[in-house]
Amino acid sequence: MRMKAVLKHLHAVDFDLATFYPEDPTCFSFSLRAMIGPEGEEGSDSFDFLVVTPNWLIANRKEDEIVFGRHR
Repeated sequence: MRMKAVLKHLHAVDFDLATFYPEDPTCFSFSLRAMIGPEGEEGSDSFDFLVVTPNWLIANRKEDEIVFGRHR
C-alpha cells in the first residue's frame, strides 16, 4: 500500500502569510513551516524552510563564504 503525502498547511512563523508584503520585494527573508501528512488521515509532520530572495542571500553572507541552498 502506498501513502500519498499532501500539503495540509503552510504557516509563516512571524506574520500572516495571506497578507504579507515585504518592505523591499527584492530583498527579504522569512521562516515558513509546511505541514505535510498522509492524504485522508489526521496528523502531519513539520518541515521548516527559510525563504529568501537572491539579493537577501548576497547581502547576508560573508565575502568569501560559499552558500549552499539547503533549507532555502
